[in-house]
Amino acid sequence: MILVGEVWGLRDYGHPEQIGLEPTPEEYLQNLWTVFDGVKVALKDTGNCFVNLGDTYSSRSGGLASGDYGKLGYDGRAPAIKQSKTDLPDKCLCMIPERFAWGMIERDWILRNKIVWHKPNHMPESVTDRLTKSYEVVYHFVKQQKYYYNLDAIREPHKTTDNRNVADRHLKYRGKFDGSDNSESFGSPRSRTQRNKDKHASNDSRTSAGLHEDRWDEYFNEKGKNPGDVWSINTKPYSKAHFAVFPIELVRRHILAGCPIGGHVLDPFGGSGTVAEFCRKNERNCTLIELNPEYKELQIDRSMANTPELFSF
Repeated sequence: MILVGEVWGLRDYGHPEQIGLEPTPEEYLQNLWTVFDGVKVALKDTGNCFVNLGDTYSSRSGGLASGDYGKLGYDGRAPAIKQSKTDLPDKCLCMIPERFAWGMIERDWILRNKIVWHKPNHMPESVTDRLTKSYEVVYHFVKQQKYYYNLDAIREPHKTTDNRNVADRHLKYRGKFDGSDNSESFGSPRSRTQRNKDKHASNDSRTSAGLHEDRWDEYFNEKGKNPGDVWSINTKPYSKAHFAVFPIELVRRHILAGCPIGGHVLDPFGGSGTVAEFCRKNERNCTLIELNPEYKELQIDRSMANTPELFSF
């Protein structure tokens, strides 16, 4: 499994060969695609690749990029960095995540999901002519149509503990005209599809509402519901001054679903080692790649790489 987080033009990772401060979005994307050409070779045929990307607003003047980016300063915030110029109109979203995803598809990756990572505690912005950015996307790519994926590992509890009652309510509901003897009077073009069926109709087969009442378990899995593709997960600060740390919860869902126990996770932009910390605690192996040697101590600390294993008490 591969897990990656990236953004263009907003972070200085402190290394001359870093990816992210290229002069143009096009050069940045080309460098990313080159990385993933290599990733594709390393990934098992049944493996998963999750890529988290943020977007950037264009600037023809190449002004300062404000926000919580770059290395942390004395006040706990990051100093602004010089943003690269673009040929796009000022203030225009560069659409980097979408362009990246389309380029991956053209390279024969299969895009299975676009997951919206909603950040309830997102950074405030001082802009007054647009809405505050409150989410990033995570793309789920695979190499082939059949691959490992354990949905049960990340299912969420149903809203009620009585799953049968939930299913019954779903199966019995036939739309907002349910209960009306003359739904056509509401003027709905869909009313004919929502008429109550003949009370004497047979129950031997599946009803028009979906599934036969005795087969509710096909609709509502006892292990929980599918979490869907919008995840509300708070960002988490890291006290040791790394500025772009994955929250453990975001890492947890991807790894549990995309990598079996005893499997291997590759993070080509290792950073502070969040992936290593989760893998250490959850019976997965991992490999981190990181250009900046300053992050090595953080990775060793979080992965406990230098800590002897305890075999007995």
